[in-house]
Amino acid sequence: MPVIIDGTEGTVILEPAPETLRTYKARQQEDTRERRYLTRLRRLPATTRDDVEIRLEANVELPVEVEQALANGAAGLGLVRTEFLYMNREDLPGEDEQYNFFAALIRGMEGRPVTLRTLDVGGDKLPEALAGYAPATSRTRHWACAPSACR
Repeated sequence: MPVIIDGTEGTVILEPAPETLRTYKARQQEDTRERRYLTRLRRLPATTRDDVEIRLEANVELPVEVEQALANGAAGLGLVRTEFLYMNREDLPGEDEQYNFFAALIRGMEGRPVTLRTLDVGGDKLPEALAGYAPATSRTRHWACAPSACR
């Protein structure tokens, strides 16, 4: 049974009609052409028509994403989401773990700028390890802070 999963539109089409299959095949081919075109552009300087340079930087969560950011022409890391260190665990990350995480990012960027968001949690993404530090009334709020300021 053919199935179309359209991630752009957020739809799933079970047993699509032949015309729908043709439409999606054409869309897939167009996406492939566009991706090839954009791949050729990623090494060109990001400048406006009046020669104003625009610095394009990547947003990442993990050090393994640095390679992809550089391959796509990132001039730096504009935002490192450090919440990853705190999620899906019962304990807080130690100093050595944090150091190794940040050092890997900085080394991987080979002197390019790196911007770290120290911690951004709250509401639906309150790590279990930090739940005891947040008053019960604030667990539905969003907080952004350095870990030592969250106590």
